[in-house]
Amino acid sequence: MGEEYEATICGAFDIYSNESAAQWVPEGRRLQGSEEVLGPILERLSGTVTSIGRRERVWMDQREPLAVAYIARELGFQLGDGAPSLKDLV
Repeated sequence: MGEEYEATICGAFDIYSNESAAQWVPEGRRLQGSEEVLGPILERLSGTVTSIGRRERVWMDQREPLAVAYIARELGFQLGDGAPSLKDLV
């Protein structure tokens, strides 16, 4: 993570489609689960800090739950309870 970046604090949350599921887990700040869900999300996470909507700094890495949730929704996956709110991004 960048020196001045403060990661979002978040509990575990599910990411799923009709066929597959994955989970973001705070222990290790990582994704785990089905490759069908993980693959497309990980491909879109660049590792850079960028702006999304009204949020000026979002670290696009699997260790940042806000970035994971944003990309997952953009790809059409559903988010389970505990996922970070995306309402402040747009």
